[in-house]
Amino acid sequence: MRVSFVRVLLACVVTIACGCEKAPTPAARRAGPALTPYQPFATTATLRFVALEGGCWVLDTPQGSYDPLSVPSQYQVDGLQVSVVMHADTGVVSLCWMGDPLVSLDSIHAR
Repeated sequence: MRVSFVRVLLACVVTIACGCEKAPTPAARRAGPALTPYQPFATTATLRFVALEGGCWVLDTPQGSYDPLSVPSQYQVDGLQVSVVMHADTGVVSLCWMGDPLVSLDSIHAR
């Protein structure tokens, strides 16, 4: 009986400790407007790293948030201001779902 109590107590402590870090959720971000697949869309953005599902990158634009399928390593800096050309990518999924739609970057440059 004592071993079961210790296990339950340990599980509660771990659950509370893991729940203390609050990361933005998809509902906390305003999704950008829908894009036509493969139609380029140029805008400015701020790259944001969200510690969710092992880490996700988000493009916060004046129009809303977008979920890039990949971000080149040299641009993976939280808070980096960039200019991007992107397009909606269909037939793919993301573990992050931090923005909608999912986009592929055609070009990216630091501002």
